[in-house]
Amino acid sequence: MDFGTQGTKAPADLAWLRGVDAYTMGAYPQAEEEFRAAVRMDPGMADGWLGLHALRVDTTTALLRMFRHRDRFGEQRSRHRRSLNSWYWLGWWVQPVLESPRDLLLAHASHWLDGRHVPELDRALAGLPPVDTDSQVRFLHACRAYLVKDWEQLVRHTDPLVDDPMLGIEAGLFGGMARVRLEMFGQAEPLLAAALMRCRSEQPQRKELRYWLARAHEGTGRSAAALPLYRAVHRVDPAFMDTSARLAAIAEGDGYDDAADLAAITLSGAGGQDTVDGPDLLDPVFGAEGRDLRLGGEPEPPPAAAFPPV
Repeated sequence: MDFGTQGTKAPADLAWLRGVDAYTMGAYPQAEEEFRAAVRMDPGMADGWLGLHALRVDTTTALLRMFRHRDRFGEQRSRHRRSLNSWYWLGWWVQPVLESPRDLLLAHASHWLDGRHVPELDRALAGLPPVDTDSQVRFLHACRAYLVKDWEQLVRHTDPLVDDPMLGIEAGLFGGMARVRLEMFGQAEPLLAAALMRCRSEQPQRKELRYWLARAHEGTGRSAAALPLYRAVHRVDPAFMDTSARLAAIAEGDGYDDAADLAAITLSGAGGQDTVDGPDLLDPVFGAEGRDLRLGGEPEPPPAAAFPPV
């Protein structure tokens, strides 16, 4: 099927138009072919790279090329009055639309969270609007605080975000976890409980929210309240951090009736050690291809992954 209209437009623009038409109609292999042709003829066509990014084709290269040629981002869409957008990871779970120049700056900064490139991240953050003017910018600064284990800064950046419709769940998780790290268990409990109540069952944060809420309960001496949360985490991921060790320790210390059931649990760490402070575990988020999956059929987000252990 032929897409696009012929005329006096530049060949690269014609290829881009055919790519948009194909993408709109769900002809993704042809859309990829046309967008590739467009950027081959015009490597600085940021909107051509946007098309490939929307198709989840080598998203890292596409994002970096869009950023390099950000002065042209939106050029074809404006010239031909066509709509095209993609999505990106803001942090580790949030998936906003990639459409405007602001979105591109945020996506580029968030890209550097993948490999723990703190100097590159700092340079990208310096090019963003002030923290107080943009909640998503503030959230990226919170992610940086998480990476460098600055728990006080993480608390400060997440507090204004807990009621945000898009960022509130993860802000509650970050803020609650940071308070557990700071042994502010009483403050962590309501934050984590509220975020867990908002979190739909299919969202991956649920496991982390349960774990950190259990840690907060333990910190306030409420082991009985922590036990069912640890069990829920253990059911979906027996190797998650030190959940198995904490389950066994609670059962042994409090003499629960089902201690025999817990005897079969293989401890994942020595003596309840909190492995999040130890060596990094296998981390799907920071894997080389963790966010650059090429998906067949209609482009859609790849499975979300937990944020990396710190």
